[in-house]
Amino acid sequence: MFSHSMFVLTGGSYGGQFDLLPNLEKLHLSNLFNLESISELGVHLGLRFSRLRQLEVLGCPKIKYLLSYDGVDLFLENLEEIKVEYCDNLRGLFIHNSRRASSMPTTLGSVVPNLRKVQLGCLPQLTTLSREEETWPHLEHLIVRECRNLNKLPLNVQSANSIKEIRGELIWWDTLEWDNHETWSTLRPFFRAMASHPGQL
Repeated sequence: MFSHSMFVLTGGSYGGQFDLLPNLEKLHLSNLFNLESISELGVHLGLRFSRLRQLEVLGCPKIKYLLSYDGVDLFLENLEEIKVEYCDNLRGLFIHNSRRASSMPTTLGSVVPNLRKVQLGCLPQLTTLSREEETWPHLEHLIVRECRNLNKLPLNVQSANSIKEIRGELIWWDTLEWDNHETWSTLRPFFRAMASHPGQL
């Protein structure tokens, strides 16, 4: 089967009203030095990301968040993998605007209900992955390296039913905040400490 992919290496300026790539499944963004969000890119190119399965963002120094309800009616039910590295100004993965609350999915409040793998590296400003009350019910693999300001994960006790591994530096794990001790003790067996060396993600 043909795999619909998009590799974007330079910025775009096209403005579109319709979804130009309705079957887009893979999106790779690399070295886009002026990009501040993927929502911005979606508006310019006319993309809805409704079938997106894999998202990779590397070396985009001005990007502040990946996607926002400001730009699109965000419900990425097919998204399974996210990889983000070397984005110095990234604050969060998904930004939710209360003024657009009516467009938000109600099931678990999750914009990525089928997300299975998240890989994050060298994101010094990253503080949040999701809304405070949101969980990622099917997450299996979470790999975090050099994200020192990320101290809350979208996981709970029920996450033990799906999670297979949480990898990161021990000092990062020890500073994480949990809703309660039960969540920590339930997920602790899935944690694997790793050294903070570039290229080992």
